[in-house]
Amino acid sequence: MNNLYYWTLILTYILLLFAVIFSILKYKIVSKIEKWYIHYILFLLFIESSNYILTEFLNFENTSFLYKIYIAGEFLIITTLFIKK
Repeated sequence: MNNLYYWTLILTYILLLFAVIFSILKYKIVSKIEKWYIHYILFLLFIESSNYILTEFLNFENTSFLYKIYIAGEFLIITTLFIKK
């Protein structure tokens, strides 16, 4: 079961990285309003990568402080997206 967790974690990181690369390549084509989706994907990559670095390399046992940053950032990005639409 532990092995399944790590494979799904690696798969989600790969898919998120693929989404970031694809969105950066198509950044000029996307309209101004929908560029906030790209900002949201980059924000998710930042949160996930910082969580991974803190737990795996810096040996943090508790990364609950990232949850507050995640909630605030998601709220601001999604609110801005819906206000502009």
